[in-house]
Amino acid sequence: MSFYDLVRQAIDDTFGPSLWNFRPELVLCATIVVLLLARMMGRGKSSPFVIAMVGTLVAIALAAP
Repeated sequence: MSFYDLVRQAIDDTFGPSLWNFRPELVLCATIVVLLLARMMGRGKSSPFVIAMVGTLVAIALAAP
């Protein structure tokens, strides 16, 4: 097996089944980024609590079997 085959297999595994299983964690990370951006831009229309709750509920929904 060549190095190219190993890299190709790792990429296929990462963007295939592995990435699908990490959706809840990715949503939580995106929620944190949105919270930080909302804090930097000033208080917008929605409070940080609402943003955090929406992100948490989406992550829970994605984690449910």
